[in-house]
Amino acid sequence: MDAEKRFWTKVSQKSNDECWNWNAGTDGTERGAFSFHGKPERAYRVAWILTNGEIPDGMSVCHKCDNPRCCNPNHLFIGTQADNARDMWNKGRGASPRGEQSGRAKLTEENVLEIRRLSAQGLSSRKIAPRMGVSKTQINEVLRGNIWKHVR
Repeated sequence: MDAEKRFWTKVSQKSNDECWNWNAGTDGTERGAFSFHGKPERAYRVAWILTNGEIPDGMSVCHKCDNPRCCNPNHLFIGTQADNARDMWNKGRGASPRGEQSGRAKLTEENVLEIRRLSAQGLSSRKIAPRMGVSKTQINEVLRGNIWKHVR
């Protein structure tokens, strides 16, 4: 069986708007792995090559659907690494929630501003911590700018 036929037997092809999931081995990152022309390749890249031709040098195959197993050529597009990163950020996958958006936050932005104000007045982190219900270490992290640095 030639490489193209062998490849498509490992893909669950559905309608053009649905994801076509890779149903064989992966590279350990949920992306399909396929030996193509004697070298390991990610399955979605092979899907692009088989339907659209070679991937231009320096370009990436990106997913519109953000499903790493998807091999549907309609869900793929060519872009630079910067395009791929921008796409990730635009879809809200680029960073963990920060500040009050984090489910682990013990402080609010208002608390952070109060911590800075109290410190500027000469209060030690040891005295500020009980007022805020957090550790002295956390107060010091706020004051050093290691956490909550986005609050001004």
